[in-house]
Amino acid sequence: SAELISERILGTRGATLIALFLALTGLYYGVFEGSILALVLSKVFPSISYTVACILVVATAIPFLWSGKILNKIEFANFILLPMYILGIGALLFFAGSKYGWSGKWLDLGPAHAAPFGWWNCFVAYMGVWVVLVITADFARFARKEDADFHAFVTFGAPFYLMTFLVNG
Repeated sequence: SAELISERILGTRGATLIALFLALTGLYYGVFEGSILALVLSKVFPSISYTVACILVVATAIPFLWSGKILNKIEFANFILLPMYILGIGALLFFAGSKYGWSGKWLDLGPAHAAPFGWWNCFVAYMGVWVVLVITADFARFARKEDADFHAFVTFGAPFYLMTFLVNG
């Protein structure tokens, strides 16, 4: 894991600093994704304000984090949801292409006004996902031993990295 490698390189204090950095980064991603869920919830149900939607997202997420029994159910649900997600993305692309056409013109689109640092902004935002490489290694370290093969090949394997880097790219 990142913490163990950092301990070898930087000593105990340095490893603590790296672990803190990764925890803050994971927290950032959690807050960011939670805020997206709250925004979508407030848009789909206009009677719910964004503030109330944030409270609902947090109120439903915390029990999942505290209860191992609920997490076991989520693991099973993810086994079903990942293929549904992939099929949903495929259906979305199919229906969008059917409605708007299959032109490749979108590949040549650019901003109306160029950003001051051009491609650098895009590169930094995209490569910010690289921290996921380190965080997933730490998450995988806490998995059950009997799930190691599944996590190595699926959860933190090729399907995960294809979705994370290729599809996001």
